[in-house]
Amino acid sequence: MTFYMFLRQRRLKMKLSQKELGTLLGWGSGQFISNIERGLAPFPEKDIPKLAKIFKCKSGSIVDLFVDAYNEKMGRFR
Repeated sequence: MTFYMFLRQRRLKMKLSQKELGTLLGWGSGQFISNIERGLAPFPEKDIPKLAKIFKCKSGSIVDLFVDAYNEKMGRFR
C-alpha cells in the first residue's frame, strides 16, 4: 500500500472529509489533502506525528509508507 492510498483509506474509515483532516492537521484547507492523495504534493514530514495521533497509529508505520512513497517517486527520475 502506498502512503497516498493509506492516507485516503484511513481518512475515509474515520469518516473525515479532506477539509476536516486538513483542519485537524492545522492546515485549514482540504485542497492540500486532495493534492497529497492524488500524489501531486508531498506530505510534510514534520506533520507525521500529528497524523499518527489523528489516525491512532504508530508514527513508525506511517514513516515506512512515507519512505516507500518517496523512494518510488525518486525511482521515476533515475
